[in-house]
Amino acid sequence: MHLPSYDCVLYPNNHVESLLHLFFDCPFARSWWQNIGIAIHSTTSVEFTVEICKEDIQLPFAIEVVILSCWSIWTVRNNHFFNGLTPSLASCKENFKTEFALLIYRTKASYSPLINNWFDSVVDLL
Repeated sequence: MHLPSYDCVLYPNNHVESLLHLFFDCPFARSWWQNIGIAIHSTTSVEFTVEICKEDIQLPFAIEVVILSCWSIWTVRNNHFFNGLTPSLASCKENFKTEFALLIYRTKASYSPLINNWFDSVVDLL
């Protein structure tokens, strides 16, 4: 069975919307990663790129940062696709901040100072 392919919703310039493109290669996604201090280099697979991001972050909650970043990008994409909202880094940031604040409530007490410091420093960048 062949699934249909779609152009990227966030950057419609004949880019096929794949997981790799949407979350890491798309200029919108690259801007997001850059804003939180992670440089996305040439990507070959989602798995490899996630591992590189985790190495760049070098924190015990790195995978949570990656997952919530992808979720924020996905939310912006869906809001554009289904609700006609203009994609913006500001809306991505607000979603990330909301989701990350909820994550802070679920963290181990020993991680609290580290995670709060990281979050405060990133929010200043955003």
